[in-house]
Amino acid sequence: MAEVEGPLMQTTDYVERPPREFLGAIGRAQSYLNMAYLLLSFPLGAFYFVVLITGIATGLSLFIVWVGIPVLALVLAAAAALERGERQLANALLGASIPPSPPKNTTLKHPCGR
Repeated sequence: MAEVEGPLMQTTDYVERPPREFLGAIGRAQSYLNMAYLLLSFPLGAFYFVVLITGIATGLSLFIVWVGIPVLALVLAAAAALERGERQLANALLGASIPPSPPKNTTLKHPCGR
């Protein structure tokens, strides 16, 4: 095993692991769920990007004639829905336990704290 030594670091070229540990991932179902998540992430991410950027650009350009306000509100609602769907996808495929977003506080408060 070759070692690289320098004034600030000491590292090895590779880490020895038994082949059985490396090949064990082939037999685990979670490995295939992780690959499915990765394969779904790129097209979904591209879709999210196109929808949100198009919606924001349309809403901002129509804001001057007041039509943009409901468009921007719709884009915010779509972003929240996409966020919930992405959380569910990660929880289902990755076995993660991402909790839902906390509910928003809808009570209006005076800006000076009164």
